[in-house]
Amino acid sequence: MGEIGACAFCDGYNLTTLTFAEGASLGSIGASAFEACTELSGEIVIPDSCTYVGDFAFQDCDKITNLTIPATTQLGYSNIFVKFPDLVARMEDILAGQFALNETSSLDSLTVPAGWESSRLGEDNGTGSGDTQVTKAARWTNEDKTQAEVEFQFNYDKPQGMDFIFVVDYSGSMAAVGNLEADSDSKFTSMQSKLLDVADELLNTPGYDNRVAVVSFSSHLNGFLDFTKDDGAVADFVLNDDPYGSTNYTEALEKAEELIQGRGDKSREAAVIFISDGRPNISAYGATTAAELLEEIAAVGDRIKAQGIDVFGVMQSVPDSEMDRCVKAMQSVCTEGLFFLASDTQEFSDAINNAISAAYNIYTLTDVIGDDFDLVENSIRVSTGQAAYDADTRTITWTIYGVPYTTYTMHYDLILKPVDGSYLYGSFDTNKGTAAIALSAAEVNAVATPVLAREETSSGGGGGITYTYYDVTVNYYDEDGNVIHSQYKSPSIREGRSWDYSDKQLETITVGDVTYTFDYAAGDPITGSNIRRNQVVDLYYAAETDLDEGDTPLGPGPDDGTEIPDGDVPQGGGTEIVDPDAPMGDLPQTGSAQAVNPFATAGLMALALSMAAAGLFLTRKHGKREED
Repeated sequence: MGEIGACAFCDGYNLTTLTFAEGASLGSIGASAFEACTELSGEIVIPDSCTYVGDFAFQDCDKITNLTIPATTQLGYSNIFVKFPDLVARMEDILAGQFALNETSSLDSLTVPAGWESSRLGEDNGTGSGDTQVTKAARWTNEDKTQAEVEFQFNYDKPQGMDFIFVVDYSGSMAAVGNLEADSDSKFTSMQSKLLDVADELLNTPGYDNRVAVVSFSSHLNGFLDFTKDDGAVADFVLNDDPYGSTNYTEALEKAEELIQGRGDKSREAAVIFISDGRPNISAYGATTAAELLEEIAAVGDRIKAQGIDVFGVMQSVPDSEMDRCVKAMQSVCTEGLFFLASDTQEFSDAINNAISAAYNIYTLTDVIGDDFDLVENSIRVSTGQAAYDADTRTITWTIYGVPYTTYTMHYDLILKPVDGSYLYGSFDTNKGTAAIALSAAEVNAVATPVLAREETSSGGGGGITYTYYDVTVNYYDEDGNVIHSQYKSPSIREGRSWDYSDKQLETITVGDVTYTFDYAAGDPITGSNIRRNQVVDLYYAAETDLDEGDTPLGPGPDDGTEIPDGDVPQGGGTEIVDPDAPMGDLPQTGSAQAVNPFATAGLMALALSMAAAGLFLTRKHGKREED
């Protein structure tokens, strides 16, 4: 019989029964096909051939006693579904079990599993309140030892007791299947399924002491549930209303603001999780343009955030044609950058997980790839959050959205760099320096680099003998530890053998107009025997100064007999000397302003004049300033 079109029988007050013949070939049922057929009654069985039932297809058909729909049928929402246990169970199963909290409320010590060649524990690992733990491990993945895999583990502790407010869109568009290519159910039933699963975990996992509130909205505020620890109350609220009407962000956010302000214990951390499938199109205060409406909702969002409460947004299955406007709406409401976009049901589930996890804590791990390796393109895999790679700085940044007491991982692959067409032997750092963990830009932990050894195998006497090879690195620094000459790294030296790189101890080094003379050596010796590890030699050099000792005034200057008593330092009447090459605009200021001591200033001027007269020049040393 093909298909039943949209609104084919809507408002069909005289339609009392609907029966499909056995073996009937029904392709689809359109949106609102039987909406408001208030006399339609009895049991209805949709044929297995039906691939799609549209939104509101059986809306308000209250006299239907049972409705059977194939599990393979894509199903838009109708309000009578809550009457039928099989359809309720289908709704609950959509996203059941996709959000979880670890039942333990304290951290176990994080260890590295077997099978990794080299591993490190975090420098500040701990299992107490507010602590973090991180590990890094590495291993070769091919026989030639030119390819490697790296793994990070991370978890953290969080003081318990949070308040979550879910602000949920119940507008009519939520009744439709969001992504016809990927989804089986409506956006609304997917949202219901996710809220039931999340509330069960947040409220019933031992040790967390969470509370949940829910606000629903469409053209106006639909309803609200104040903070509760009862997941049954949340379920009743979620199942008690239907999607219908337009989208009014303002009234819903104002209700969330009111619930936050009305809490008896405001010391508890709180977060707003805002869920919608579209931009606002109803104003609560008479806005007539999109720009005015964005200002209206931004004002409410700002008031919530001013109380120290973050707003996390989730945009569910937005059409590409609406994406830009929906993003602008979320940017107006949410804490900066804290909203998540989803194009189908699975991405929606992941986005809700990320929003709740971010409400707990957002950590950032930063890792710089070691100089001897290159990152294998597109090899980064994370169990939560997002990872990005900056090829210019060779830096991986992992933004970790994760609930506490759960171990999260990041993996990536490296390839050893060949030198002059061949691979060196020795020991190689997988990352440069330490990998740092930060919370709100403050470093809270760090982990040193694992080191992978690559050994040369020689044959003799019919048996294989394996040797370990090491190298000698010579660094050149000035007195302040700044590099003044490129590092020297020796060819690989077989274990037990001698080394002598005394010819690398340069007597002088010239950089620009400055000549440095060797001062002293530190670290390992530059020559030695029986090498058993990598050697690092640090050579330090002093900058030469061109001074004529006979002409340099070392004592007090001539006394002209004039004494300037305290308080009588002349402050005015001088001539301002302008450097024609100096920028005259406003200069950025850092730190706190300090009062100028006029006596110190006069003394410095006198010293400068004396030095200039003697042919002594001061060179200001510029240090590298790293900007965040």
